[in-house]
Amino acid sequence: MTDVRPLSDYHFLKLDDETLRDPYPFFRRLRAECPVFQEPDYGVYLVTRYDDIARVTKDTESFSAAPQITGPWQPLPAPVDELEEYRRRAPESEKLFTNDPPDHTRYRRLVNRLFAPRRIEGLENRLTELANRLIDHFIDRGEVEFVGEFAHIFPLTTVGELLGIPPDDNERFEAMFREQYAHMDSVFPGNPDGAGTTQLTFQSVLVDYFSSELAARRRDPRNDIMSELCNATFSDGEEVPLHELVKICIFIYGAGGDSNTPELLVNGMDVLLDRQDVMSALRSDPAKIANFVQETLRYDNSATGLFRVARTDTEIGGVAIPKGALVMAMFASGNHDENYFDDPEEFRLERKTRPILSFGSGPHTCPGAPLARLEAQIAFRELLARLDDIRRAVPKDELRYLPSCLQRSFARLHLTFTPIR
Repeated sequence: MTDVRPLSDYHFLKLDDETLRDPYPFFRRLRAECPVFQEPDYGVYLVTRYDDIARVTKDTESFSAAPQITGPWQPLPAPVDELEEYRRRAPESEKLFTNDPPDHTRYRRLVNRLFAPRRIEGLENRLTELANRLIDHFIDRGEVEFVGEFAHIFPLTTVGELLGIPPDDNERFEAMFREQYAHMDSVFPGNPDGAGTTQLTFQSVLVDYFSSELAARRRDPRNDIMSELCNATFSDGEEVPLHELVKICIFIYGAGGDSNTPELLVNGMDVLLDRQDVMSALRSDPAKIANFVQETLRYDNSATGLFRVARTDTEIGGVAIPKGALVMAMFASGNHDENYFDDPEEFRLERKTRPILSFGSGPHTCPGAPLARLEAQIAFRELLARLDDIRRAVPKDELRYLPSCLQRSFARLHLTFTPIR
């Protein structure tokens, strides 16, 4: 039946349950009827077509990344005209995720070095060991809560090792993360505070930890990312302040362990559970797993989108955007743009590769995207090699999605399976 509701009835940013479960019909209508749509609840302009999204994320003269974490729920830290000055005089100002060029560029160059192809390519054997170690923990049970026992812990452990966090400390942080994640069921509409206290405690612990470890690395460097950061300088030779290195390490640890990769693993497993033919094809030919991961990223993107603020009066797709207006670049919608992808609503394992928006675009494109893809490829290869007859323990229509307009994934995914001996 054709959906005749007004577009203003979807309440996407207010996490309307129906739209949260399946936002793609809403995105499809927006692309067709109003590709730049000012939603009614917060006045945010939702940008839904591929080319317009790419323009918003690349045009840093017209759009600032300042609000992309806080979104429309908290005010900007300063008036639009004063954002750069605010960042210069605010020591706590974040330099990567919410910053803009040219200052963002200085810090981004530091991080880009850490994810060089040679480093990523050399991780395959260790990632395979880590994936199997996690599978060993639950394989004899014939069941697993996939989100908390694998999808989040695997990338968190990986990025911890890259940074140089010793195994005992990483296990301690994993335990803290599990405690934080255990509160996820409380973070749903009606209880917006949820796990906030636990998250702040975890953040405080990480600040103290990385401050101590980075200071030690400056005295006694090791063969890890923290040591590389301590010895790194900006292109003009200036030393990076220690407190900025702490923020970079927390960013890498948090983004690597609790961002796109976990949701990619969960959404990929969901695709396999819905498409047994795809699962069979990957078991028969593991070389297709790379295509599977790429198509999963396009088909059910874990990063729904990010916010920007207009620095000046401008326009997108012929729609006037006033200075100071909030804009959301809808990556998940752009990945389904009919003008860019053939039959975008279909999952095609053999789809011809085209650039996708799943890790963003422009200067803020996720630097860890190659690592995330490699982690996912290895995870699915090892899972399919060791688990047979994988099924949901709870019907899909009873599962809850994360209460987020930025990240798309299930809060829990209980599976049953038969171990492959």
